[in-house]
Amino acid sequence: MATENNDTEQTGTKPKTAIVTQQKAASTSGRKLASFIALSVAIVALVLSTTNYIQIKETVTRDVIDQFDYKLDNLLDANKVVEVKQNQINTLIGELSQKQQQNTKTLIELYELQPGDTSDWVVAEIEHLIVIAIHRLVLERDVNSALTAMQVAKNRLSTLGDPALEVIRNQLDIDVLALQSVEIQDISDLSLFLTDLVTRVDTLSLQTTPFISEQDESKEIEEEYTVWEKLKAGVWAEIKNMFVIVRTGEGVKAKLLPDESYFLVQNLRLQLETARFAIFRRDTRSFQVSIELAIEWLKEYFNQNDKDVLNTIETLDVMKSIDIEPQLPNLNSSLEVVRDYINDQMATKLPDSGSELR
Repeated sequence: MATENNDTEQTGTKPKTAIVTQQKAASTSGRKLASFIALSVAIVALVLSTTNYIQIKETVTRDVIDQFDYKLDNLLDANKVVEVKQNQINTLIGELSQKQQQNTKTLIELYELQPGDTSDWVVAEIEHLIVIAIHRLVLERDVNSALTAMQVAKNRLSTLGDPALEVIRNQLDIDVLALQSVEIQDISDLSLFLTDLVTRVDTLSLQTTPFISEQDESKEIEEEYTVWEKLKAGVWAEIKNMFVIVRTGEGVKAKLLPDESYFLVQNLRLQLETARFAIFRRDTRSFQVSIELAIEWLKEYFNQNDKDVLNTIETLDVMKSIDIEPQLPNLNSSLEVVRDYINDQMATKLPDSGSELR
């Protein structure tokens, strides 16, 4: 009986173990299946995402390519338009070139039909400009206007290529350089300085010189001499008052008494005005004489310790050496060579005209 129970127990435990084993196997296989399913899902998701990425990338790339193709088509169209315009421009240029050639041919024909050479008119114009320059230089002493006229004549001559005009070119160059070398003084500045100095003459300080009046002299005579000596001194004083002694070896000076400073100032102002008027007359000699006389009076009758007086004397010393009437060049040589050229041209054309008449 005990053996049967043991067998029964053994047979009862075996099915339980098998069941457990089967359950474990089932659970393991279930896990593997779930892992496989999850892995499959992940693979499918990765494949789908990769496919979507590729599709999106292809779509973007296709859009970019489409835009590039569109822009390229536009550029090609624009290039075609430019080519069309360029062809039109080339056609117009060709037409203009033909017209220019026709115009040049027409001008040549008209030039050949003219009885005289156009250079004659240019040379005549140059002659007229030189005459204007001479008139401005001689009559008005206007160096600037004369120089302008000569430069215009020189520029007009440069348009002609005749070798026979080389003599005229050289002479014009010489006369233009001569005009440019003339030192033109600014008359307005000199006149303004003298005008200002005339208004400032009253402010210049005079020298203070001792002066013995007749009353002081008579007092000294009464105090020092006896009656007989007083009588002789009085007679001698009366005789001295009857005569005036002038030293002719010296220059002319202002004969003014010290208390007559008003007249001294007026005389100085008069000399400065004379110098100013000499500037407008371009009289260098009168200008220099008036300036020298004003300097002499300033040194003799005015206080040279005063700064204004010294500055005035120094400025006038510089001014007295100014030549307000410089020597002007002679432009007749240019006029002569131009007229010689005109005469030579007329002499060469006269036989031709005579043969045509015959």
